[in-house]
Amino acid sequence: MAMMALQERNERLFHKLRIDNVEELLLIVYYNEASCNQFIPRAVIMDLEPGTMDNVRSGPFG
Repeated sequence: MAMMALQERNERLFHKLRIDNVEELLLIVYYNEASCNQFIPRAVIMDLEPGTMDNVRSGPFG
């Protein structure tokens, strides 16, 4: 029972952290380093969860 409560608390804290920092966590880009110290984007990952998208739409990027 205590472990379930701890897990629920951790999930709530995680989602609060995610919502409070949506701009920093929204877009993650993976780069490969090419010659001449240039970085080439190889993948772009976005969180499309409805709550996150609502935050983006109501923010400066919406």
